[in-house]
Amino acid sequence: MVCPLRASLLLLLAVAGCASEATPPWQEAEDFRWRELSIRERGNPGFTEMSTRRTGVDFGNRLSRVAAIEHDHLLVGSGVAVGDYDGDGLADLYFPRLEGSNALYRNLGGWRFEDVTEEAGVGAPGRYSTGASFADVDGDGRLDLFVTALGGPNALFLNLGDGSFEDATADAGLSSALGSTSATFADVDADGDLDLYVANYKVESAADVLRPYERASVDLVVELDGERRIAEEFQQHFRLEMRDGVQVAAEQADPDRLYLNDGTGHFEAVSWTGGRFLDADGVPLARDVDDFGLAARFYDVDGDGDVDLYVCNDFDDPDYLWLNDGSGTFTDSGQSLGDHGSYGIALGDVDGDGDLDVLGAAVIADDIAWWEN
Repeated sequence: MVCPLRASLLLLLAVAGCASEATPPWQEAEDFRWRELSIRERGNPGFTEMSTRRTGVDFGNRLSRVAAIEHDHLLVGSGVAVGDYDGDGLADLYFPRLEGSNALYRNLGGWRFEDVTEEAGVGAPGRYSTGASFADVDGDGRLDLFVTALGGPNALFLNLGDGSFEDATADAGLSSALGSTSATFADVDADGDLDLYVANYKVESAADVLRPYERASVDLVVELDGERRIAEEFQQHFRLEMRDGVQVAAEQADPDRLYLNDGTGHFEAVSWTGGRFLDADGVPLARDVDDFGLAARFYDVDGDGDVDLYVCNDFDDPDYLWLNDGSGTFTDSGQSLGDHGSYGIALGDVDGDGDLDVLGAAVIADDIAWWEN
């Protein structure tokens, strides 16, 4: 028996009226090409549902009840990646799947897609795939593919340029067995290549591995020698910390990872406590940031010409905004961004004042947070 997370896929096409009959031609330039957009002159804005029959995209992400019971964190679902992997000027689609093979759909034009997963070699079965990103990690001008998985293994597929990909995860230094959920790429240290930040959740929660009677029969917090601490049975899963002046027992997740690219597509993981991450007072962090990461985005939030980092966290873990000094060293902005259980973010100039604002979507459907810059 299965429980559907996404029983069907809907593609949405923005509609603003009748398009012009002739599509403007592509103009060739050095190292890129461009063309004018066809601007719709009249009609109502909105979206049109594109059916499977119309597009050829037939994808569903379903999770067995057994898997959902054993690993309730899988219920966060999976994302989608969009990118022109074959260089034909059309955006292709990659869908991660929690159980079974992922799917790559090549855009044929006219909103028609073809499943090319097998010939491309990017099915990545045998893992709980949660997210994906297209990015040119080795600087050869072709979009490669990075796939995150809860409990691993994450996968890096290098684009060979002939419609197929090669698994280069181990050689790239990106092997991981953490609870990865999503990833974002940008050049954080201004050396001309794309670096990587992976948001991590947790492979198994305390509720997954500790039976209810085990949790009920032992106090989570005990007092030893006049000091409150987490009971030994729970130390692998919880820590004591201060939040808003109150000491709480917070469940620990897998720490996120920042990877720096050496320019060839090989990555080195950055330590949280090695000086690359500073607290709001400019002091290097004393421990890993091990919150329940769901999403992350690189954007130049403060307009200083380098990419900053916004991280969405689940449960009571607050979101973080890390400000980049231009060299790849990040400082906690110190702003109180709340604990909304953010599942994703979008950045844009919402109020038209010339800077980027943040819109966060939370686990509760009607809980939307907007931070004005």
